[in-house]
Amino acid sequence: MSLASRASVFVIGCILLWAAVDKALHWQMFVRTLGMISLLSLSVVGAVGAVVIVVEVLVAVALFLPPVRRDALLLAALLFLGFAAWVGSLAVLKPGSSCGCSFTFGPARATVHHLVLNLLLVLLSVFQWRTVPLPGPPLGEANGRTGGSPDSLSPLSRRCV
Repeated sequence: MSLASRASVFVIGCILLWAAVDKALHWQMFVRTLGMISLLSLSVVGAVGAVVIVVEVLVAVALFLPPVRRDALLLAALLFLGFAAWVGSLAVLKPGSSCGCSFTFGPARATVHHLVLNLLLVLLSVFQWRTVPLPGPPLGEANGRTGGSPDSLSPLSRRCV
């Protein structure tokens, strides 16, 4: 991975970790915000809030583990896409309302800028996901084969050549 790719993955991981820790530190405000804007009961909102925090932490940690980084980038893209849908719906239904993303520097607001930020994070995550190589040896190198001649292929594969 290039330095730029590593830096991008680091930024994605830090954003997810920051958001999760901030929500956990401001749990009451987070649950209250989710309760005010959703149609769910407060008991369900608490469970959903806890799941969001746990998933953010797990994905952030997985981004720093090379064997699962590719999968974590895809999950990060899906998370950011879900957050973009949430912020976008709030921006339309309740413009300027708190979205529940962050509380330390005042509640984050559901604005077009926030929506664009989430969509950019989706694109960055997908781009990084596409650049991280698949784990395991390249095709043809399994079982000590290096590919090349039809003699090195299995009988079934030789019929296809």
